[in-house]
Amino acid sequence: MKDVHKNWLLALVSVVLGLLVAEVTVRIALPDPGFFPFNSPAGMLIPHPDREYAYAPEFSARTVTADYDIQVETNSLGLRDDPLVEGSAVDVLAVGDSFTVGFGVEANEAWPSRLEEYLNSRAGVPGSLRVVNGGVSGYNLTQIHLLLTELLELKPRLVILGLYPSGSSRISNPFVLFGGEAVPRSLVPRLKIVGGGFIRTPIYRKSLQPLYFWFAQYFHAGAYALDGIRQAREWMERPAKAAVTPSLYATGAELQSLLTEVGSIRDTLIDHGIPLVVLVVNKQAADGSFEDRQWEYDRIITSYCEERGIPVFRPLPALAEVAAGRPIHRIGADHHWSAGAHAIVGTELGNFLIEKNLISALGVDNGGRQSDLADEK
Repeated sequence: MKDVHKNWLLALVSVVLGLLVAEVTVRIALPDPGFFPFNSPAGMLIPHPDREYAYAPEFSARTVTADYDIQVETNSLGLRDDPLVEGSAVDVLAVGDSFTVGFGVEANEAWPSRLEEYLNSRAGVPGSLRVVNGGVSGYNLTQIHLLLTELLELKPRLVILGLYPSGSSRISNPFVLFGGEAVPRSLVPRLKIVGGGFIRTPIYRKSLQPLYFWFAQYFHAGAYALDGIRQAREWMERPAKAAVTPSLYATGAELQSLLTEVGSIRDTLIDHGIPLVVLVVNKQAADGSFEDRQWEYDRIITSYCEERGIPVFRPLPALAEVAAGRPIHRIGADHHWSAGAHAIVGTELGNFLIEKNLISALGVDNGGRQSDLADEK
């Protein structure tokens, strides 16, 4: 019996030592399982009764990640823009999501600021035209529409909508505030708040999610093992699942919902006598290309807008030409536009407004002189 006990003890010790070696190896060689750091500085996002969340007014903080190091400041309206003096004219109101607010770049590098700079340069009256940045990261078009309605009190002369078709699924799955961060509503049940961020479990079976969360905090090897089992099971079931995969990208219903909201925004602005311009936002892939789906999104949105008399600006051809296959319009591993991409969009958008005679709505004619509209201010 002593030998049996001894053998069991040796086996137990061997297992424990093996697990310890595995845990040390995993912690050295691999990142913390399922961990995602917060992207937003603490206190930047606050609850909102209609839009789920908003930027805190008069907020200021530095935000640093592996891909960028920027200053984030908001004005009294909670917009990432300079202070608005009561009664001052707002010529252009830019609304949209993270591509409009300038996620990952400084405020003066985002396309609304670049547009303002370019228009004033072309008009020859520096500082006379004001472009206000009303973008909020993560917003879907419904949230953008709600914010736009609030900001109509600024009496803008022109509204430019930054439309990101790759985010069309947000219409039915909006970003919500959770732990001070904006995350897709469907993801909330799979998140656990820990120091500095979230643990996101890849396990969909609810009974196993608490086990993954525990492993991810205290036994990393176990978390990777559990995820490995999940991946193996999904791989074995892949042929059956592939047969029912509905789409390679955004579904027709999601795009239709996106376009329907564009039409609603146009109707709101028509009621206030304010012109709308749509700026189509396309992201660049990590290999430097713009995927076929981005060109297809471009075509669908352009067709919809032109049929309804909405001017639509497409920066995709210019971005693709300048990139020449290089991933220069991304911020490192992040797919958001780089400062260079924002500069191209701001300049080309300015030219578009001038060529389409939309600049007259801002009180400046195409020749760069103040128009009669400006005299009526």
